[in-house]
Amino acid sequence: MCASPARGAIRRFYREVSVVASATKEGWFNVLLDNRPIKTPKKVLFEVPSEPIAYAVACEWDSQPEVINPSTILVGAICNAALDNPTNLPQEARLQNLLPFLETDTVAFRASFPDQLIDCESKAWDPLVDWFKQTFNVPLYTTTALHIKQAQEAKDAYLNFLRGLNQFELTAMELAVDTTKSAVIPAALYHQQISATEAVNAARVEVAFQTERFGEVEWHHTIEKHDTTRRVASAAFIMHESKDCTMLPLQDI
Repeated sequence: MCASPARGAIRRFYREVSVVASATKEGWFNVLLDNRPIKTPKKVLFEVPSEPIAYAVACEWDSQPEVINPSTILVGAICNAALDNPTNLPQEARLQNLLPFLETDTVAFRASFPDQLIDCESKAWDPLVDWFKQTFNVPLYTTTALHIKQAQEAKDAYLNFLRGLNQFELTAMELAVDTTKSAVIPAALYHQQISATEAVNAARVEVAFQTERFGEVEWHHTIEKHDTTRRVASAAFIMHESKDCTMLPLQDI
């Protein structure tokens, strides 16, 4: 006997999922459920600026079982947030919320012992620090202490980079920054200096070292790694696929 869906669960209410070109925005696409366009939580027409993004969202909807699992529609959720701006914060406030990650950045805070961990961090993070310094032509400090203050020119350069993102890129960037607890790793990911897998590995250096040394709690570490990977990979996909699309920068929308 099949168990009944949990209270509040939504049964799959459609049979077919398809993608069509937007009738109002050239180069944009809609996702249809039984020929009806989906909408965002704020009831805005769901339109995305890239056909690959549209098909990724369509696949997420098409793969749903009898009871819809919203947590598996992650690319769709990023797009919803890009279209809805659920926090209702203006652009500059959203950028300012990302800035503190530069001073608490994963790659900036180093272990003072043991030597094996120091080596692991250096191999994973030194190339990212060097890339950031060279790309933005600013200093970026690292420390083994509890606090660090980055140079104002580094903060200004990072903010200027963020100001050039469109709403899809920025929303994906917010997810990547929050997931990796780093401003540097997602910036390198955006510029395709590292892959999503490399970004995940960079964000998990200390966790990976500890689990290799002391063992893995399967139900915890396996889930954590899977969740980190899917969040970073989804964010990377959105950033890369919306980068060259026909769209105004966020401040002009």
